[in-house]
Order: sequence, then C-alpha cells, then structure tokens
Amino acid sequence: MGNDAPMTSAARRWAVWLLLASALLPYAGTRLYDHVHDDHVVRGPGSLATSPDTELGDLLRADFFGTPAQLHDHTGFWRPLALASFRLEARLAGGSMQGFLWLGHVVTVLCHLAATLALWRLLLALGVAPGTAVLAAGVFGLHPVHVECVAWTSGRVDSVACALAWGGTTLWLRARGRGAAAAGAALLLVAAPLSKEAAVLLLALAPVAGRALGFSWPRALAVPGLALLATVALRGAVFGFEHAIPEGAYTGPADGSARWATWLSILPDHLRLLVWPGTPTPLHPVAEATGLASPGVAAGLVVLVGALAVTGWLLRHGRPATAYVAALLVGALLLVAPWARFPIGFPDVAGPLYERYLYAAAAAPALALATLLARVVGTSGARTPVLLAVLVAALSPVTAARAYAWSSDVAFARAALTVAPGSADLWSHLGTALLESARTPATDGDRTPTDDLREAVEAFDRALALDEGHVRAGVNRFIARAQLGLSDEAAGDARWLLARWPDVPLVLHNVAAWHEGEGRVFEAAVLFKQELDVGDAHPETAERLARLEAILEQRARGEHPTRGGAAPPGGGAPSPRDG
Repeated sequence: MGNDAPMTSAARRWAVWLLLASALLPYAGTRLYDHVHDDHVVRGPGSLATSPDTELGDLLRADFFGTPAQLHDHTGFWRPLALASFRLEARLAGGSMQGFLWLGHVVTVLCHLAATLALWRLLLALGVAPGTAVLAAGVFGLHPVHVECVAWTSGRVDSVACALAWGGTTLWLRARGRGAAAAGAALLLVAAPLSKEAAVLLLALAPVAGRALGFSWPRALAVPGLALLATVALRGAVFGFEHAIPEGAYTGPADGSARWATWLSILPDHLRLLVWPGTPTPLHPVAEATGLASPGVAAGLVVLVGALAVTGWLLRHGRPATAYVAALLVGALLLVAPWARFPIGFPDVAGPLYERYLYAAAAAPALALATLLARVVGTSGARTPVLLAVLVAALSPVTAARAYAWSSDVAFARAALTVAPGSADLWSHLGTALLESARTPATDGDRTPTDDLREAVEAFDRALALDEGHVRAGVNRFIARAQLGLSDEAAGDARWLLARWPDVPLVLHNVAAWHEGEGRVFEAAVLFKQELDVGDAHPETAERLARLEAILEQRARGEHPTRGGAAPPGGGAPSPRDG
C-alpha cells in the first residue's frame, strides 16, 4: 500500500516483538485485578466454574449465566467454550481464589494477544503489505476501546471468538479452500461462536474475503457455509433456540419502534468510540429515542446509509482487506440492532452502547490509520518498528489508565458514576462493592473497614434518594448499619423494610438473619417461616428455621439451649452480594 516495501528480516523481528508488546504491555497490571460485575456470577463462589459438582455435560448445556441449580433460562447466551476455560482455570488454581483471579486475567490478556496476531496474519493473507499489516495489528492491540474485553475476565469471549474465526479464515484462505487445512479451518470457524454468538458475523464475512481473493462463489461459500450450518445445528441439538428472559431483566424500551429508533441514535457514538473512546467508563448512558425526531436518530440513519454505500462500493472496487474490514464494521453495527430482545444491562443504557461490542470492529480504524501512515510516512525498512514503538509508548499508558475502571467493583462503579451520576443502580452497586470491600480490608493502611462501611451507607442513601423503591439498596444499607454497630439505625431500617416489602424473601431473610445474629430467636424464627411461606426462599432458610425452632422448644421445656444454637451477634447476616 502506498510506498510500503517489503520489510527486512531484522525489521520484521523487531516488529513482531513490538506487536507482542502492543497487546500485552497495556494490560500488565490486570493480573492483580479482582473479579468485577458479571465475573461474580460466572466465576464466583457457587458458579459453574467453581462448583465441585459441575460436570462437562453441564458446561455444554448451560446458559452462560447458568448456575448448578438452574442451568437454563437466564439470557439465552450459549458460550460453552468460555465456561470450559473458566472451569479449567478453577481446577488449575486448586481452590486458591487469588490463583484463580491471577490465572483468569493472564489467560484473558493472552487471548487478546492471540486475536491481535490472528488479525495480523489475516491482513497478510488478504494482501496487505507486511509493514502496514503489522502496524494495523499493533494499533488494534493497543486500541483503548478494548479494555472492557481484556481487563474484564468475563469479556474474553470476544477475543477468543475473534482469534478462532480470524485464524480459521486465514488458514482457509491460504489453503485456497482445499485439503486438510480447509478441514482444520472449518473446526476453528465452528469453535468461534462457542465462545460468543456474535462470531457468526465473522463466519458470514469469510466468503467475502474469499471472493475478494478470486474464489468462485461455490468455493467461497463451501467451508464457511458448512461451519455456519454446523454451528446452528450444534446449538439446536445441545442448547436449543428457545430461551426465557428472567422476570424483571432490563431489555431496553418496551415499544419496538422506540428500540429501533434508539439503536439508530447510538450508531454515531459507535463510530466515535472506535476513533477514540474518551472517558474511562464501563458504560455509556443512552436516552430512549421515541421517534425519528429524537436526538441522534437522523445522524444515525445517515451513518447507516453511508456505511452501507461505502462498503458496497469497496466490495466492488476496493482492495480485499479494506472491503473486509468495512463489511466487518457495518456488520458490527447491524449486530446490535434489536432483532430480538435480550438483557442489555443497566437501565441507564436504553440501547446497547457498550465498548465490548466493538472488539472486532476496531480492525477497521486500525487498518485505516496504518494505511494512512504507510502513504504519508512509509512503513518500509526500519520505519515500521519505529512507528510501532512510538504508538506503544504513546497509547499503552492511555489504555492502561482506562483499564483501571475494571480493577474492582468499587472502581467500576465510580467510573460509571462519572457519566451517570443519577443512576440509583450504580450508587447501589458502589455501596455493595464497598460493603464487600469491608470484609477484605486493604493492606495499604489508607482505609479501614469502617471507612468502607460508612461510605457504603452514604452510597445506599444516594440510591434510595433517587429511587425509594430500590429494595436491594434498602437491604444493603440495613446490613451496613448493622455491621457498623448502629443498632438503633439498623432497627429502624428493619422496621421500614418489613413495612414496605413485607412479602419479599430478600427482606425477610436478611432481617431474620440479623435477629438471629443478635440472639432474638423468636423474631428470627417468625421471619424465616414467613420467608418459606412466601416462596423463593434462601437455600439455608429451612435448616436455620429448624435450628431456631429446636431452641424455642428447649426453652419451652425450661432447658438450656445447646451451644451454637443461634448465630453469634453480627454473624447471621449473609454476604452483602446476596442482598
């Protein structure tokens, strides 16, 4: 491309080392990060990854957010490859949570490296000059938009899917669609959607790459088409196509036309994030668009029509790599359209504007920048390593700083609150994270558990001021006050919770556990029994009620209760995450 000439062997070696640095250096600190957000569900205690009773068949059949007690009916996301990787890491860690955390983050960064290298090899297979290809892959590895997929262990599903799909496409292109290599390519292509469903886009685009390189349509469609059919058949046979959305899960605006209008309104923001994501935050608030006159909708329509037109022109007249990444960008925008309803996270995001959806699409701006540099500066000889070294030095600190938002639940919530300070859910999330932090105090001496608990109470107060009906914030504020030893305030919270939500198991269980911990056996027994009568009780409730009733019977007979019959003061409340 341009004045890009073949690289010398020495320059190639330096470029490859810098390519490794571009993918690994920005995320070196993530090995010390905690589990964050969805990690607690898919990798935390009681998950399919950590439960000793989990079998391989469970991992193959389960929803990505499934539990040992309920494998299905959570989201409809089928990602057995990701679940299997989590399970293997838990086994290798041997029960050490710190080892599990460290290994999870290291593997996730290595998956990003694999995707970066796979993109480099794919660009070479598509005819991109060596200097431009390595520079484009380096920009991709460094791109700050990737922090959600690389600094967050649960986000590795995107990098694994891309590494497999791009690796399979490259192998297929080099084999010209024939022989044993084509069979190996098909296996890689089939495996990609087992990490994330969106990889079907990469399978669908493989024929575009083949056709651009001169394959006949039958040859271009054969291997990717068979892989796509095998993926669909496998999902249908093992997991099925029907899925239930949990009651109360947020799936965006209720009106269908509003969902489509909201999707159009976020398309310009997707392009903006791909150019430069800006403020480090795990979410980007999106207002519901009610019609074509809503802000951003007209601009989104222009973006969509323009992107389709440019991509169509490139497919007819452009270079293979340029046409491929343009189609990849358009496909990524179309994938987040509301074709079906699924949980999209926080209610502050009325459309799926998350950086993780742009992982593969970041190949487009990466190639565009590399092509521009090749034409203006040139990337032959020693220039490529020098340019890439400059980019690594400039972008690594930026990407590393953005990744810190995923270092802990506290950092996650604080980063999100910078862009959504009016979110009751995020204030509750911060309070819960601080409540959990108080259980594992820091060793640097700057904060104490009491500091965390007091700030947690303030966060829950903010959440309840924004949404008085936020039951989890109310329950967790009660737990925090009880752990601070504020007996009067905790008692007031208990009365308020029971008056407002007298039939909510979460409220009944936590207030009962508090009474039990304080030695009030009768009050605890009454509430545990009420929790069982309501239904959806905590798994431990029946056992705890039986123990308390035994104590009450002993008292009725005038006998002294057996030692350990009731929980010690402060020890009966469940983990704040249960609240």
